[in-house]
Formats: sequence, C-alpha cells, structure tokens
Amino acid sequence: MIHPNLYNTDIVDSKIRINFSETYKTFNIQWDPIPGATGYSVYAGFDPFHIKALISGAEPLTTTSFSFEHKPLISTKMVYFWVKYYTDANPSGTFLYQKGMTIYDSLVNGLLDDPNRFPDDIKALTCDYDSKFMIEEFRRRIKTVLYDSGEEVQLFLRQWHGLPSKSASGSMGLYPDYQGMTRDDSSYGTGFYPGYFPAINIMVRFNNNNSLSINYQENGLKLDQQYAAFTLWELILNTMDVIYRPSTGDKYVISDIMQTNYRAVVNVQRFNVKLVEPTSPLYSLKNEDLITKWQNINQMDFLRIGFNVMVSDPALLSKYYVFE
Repeated sequence: MIHPNLYNTDIVDSKIRINFSETYKTFNIQWDPIPGATGYSVYAGFDPFHIKALISGAEPLTTTSFSFEHKPLISTKMVYFWVKYYTDANPSGTFLYQKGMTIYDSLVNGLLDDPNRFPDDIKALTCDYDSKFMIEEFRRRIKTVLYDSGEEVQLFLRQWHGLPSKSASGSMGLYPDYQGMTRDDSSYGTGFYPGYFPAINIMVRFNNNNSLSINYQENGLKLDQQYAAFTLWELILNTMDVIYRPSTGDKYVISDIMQTNYRAVVNVQRFNVKLVEPTSPLYSLKNEDLITKWQNINQMDFLRIGFNVMVSDPALLSKYYVFE
C-alpha cells in the first residue's frame, strides 16, 4: 500500500487554518464553507497519509470550526489534520485534501496565498510579496534539480507517539500485555508499536561522493557507508526515519537534518543517512509487515492513548479509525 503518486509537492490548498494555544494546549481548526455541504468531520493523525483518527465525534459538525485539546509529548508540527465534508450526493464524505495539514503548513499557505491578510507587525517579520516571489522561485529551482538528478525512494516515518511497546511497558513497571493491546515484540527499537508508518514515495538526491569505510571486528568486516542527501520542503523529516533505496536494495537511517529556509519558510531539507547494519532491528523493516500490523492493531487502545478518543460502540470503529 505505497501511494504511487504522493511525491513531495507544493501545498496549494489554503481552505484550512490551524492555530495552537500554548496556554490551553488546544488546536483550533477552521475551514471555509463548502457549497452544498451538509456537515463536516475532523480527523487527526501522526502520519501524513495513512492513519486518520476521527476526533470530532460520530455526528457530523454543522459549524466550520473545531477545537481539539491534545497534549502529546511531541512537536505540534507532527500532528496532521484533515477535514471531511458530506453532501446529499455523497453521504459517505470526501476529504478536502489527501495529505494531512499541520500548523506549519497552515502558516506557510497563508503567507504564500496572500501576505497582506496578516497584520503589519507580523507581515514585516515573516513575508511580503517580494519574499513570496523569492520563496516560490527558490522552490521551483530546487524542484527542477531534484527531479532532474534525484531518484524515487520509500520513506518510513518513525512513530513518536502511540501505543507503548512491550519493552517500554516493562521498563515502566507495567504489565507486558498492557490493557490487552494487540502487539508483538517487534517495534524496531522505537518504544512504540508498531514503530513506523507504512512507506511513502518521495524524491531524494544522493551525493555521489559517499563516505565509505570498512572496520574490522571479531566476527568479520563491518561496512560503514554514509551519504549526504537532500529533498524538498515536505514531508518534514526527523532523525531515525528510514529510507529504502530500490536502486541498490539498501536501507538507510537519517542521522541528522538541516533545513534551509528563507523568512522561516523551509525550501530544502539536507540530511545525512547511514547504512542500516544487518544486526540492527531496522534491517528487518518491511512495508508489508507494517501494513499488517496497522490493520490488526487494537484500534480502541490506539484512539484512546493517541487522541483521547473513547469509542463506546465497536461497530463505529471503521468510522473512527481510517487506514488507507
């Protein structure tokens, strides 16, 4: 289940606006009315495409805003939101866009859509029409270079929040089968189950001059291979994300990242990757296994721990937990 056409692309949809209150730890999601819509639902997730959790309740909203209190121990940039709208012709609903939107996406969309809609004091610190042109030009040139000399790879985003793995439960003094969660021992060393999200196709440019060394060990030779690489401004990468390179059949783990930006708007992500060793838990990482685990996960526990969502009727789980 690798989305074939979900490359890094410009975010062009500005219908959604997201704000976050540090005081109350509350997200506020607003959107423009959709002509003919009879109701709306809001979803959230820690993955930009695959897993969506219904946070606005089983009954559709009749308003165009929703507040969601959430206190995860992760960056607010890593929480994605979707809005689904319903019509008489399509009662099952349609998502406004395929990729989830973060607070950062919302801010950048607003700046590039119309800088003049921001107050002068904020606009002076962030963006104006000259800056808008420069940012768009930077991105066009970087995209041209990447698609001319880069290659398609599979990105596995690391899980930073959710169901604790059995090993993490044991270290916290909890019963290993904590509240009956459906898990196994393979969380790839992340502390959360399953550990990674299913693969997403992106474009990456690897530096041709890679660093390669062979170290001697008691049990043989150890190959240490590192590359410098870059990709576009989205998806936002983090350390310990994994890249599978089909052209060589190798897996690499991201060791460090630097974002090049202009006026706080990211234009390119430069990062180093290190070859995954055969002794690493990441060496066995497979997209098919991740899909199976996410399909069979204890959905009630995931919704409760990840998003404070309680589902009283198991028949509604397919509505609350969406895996695509």
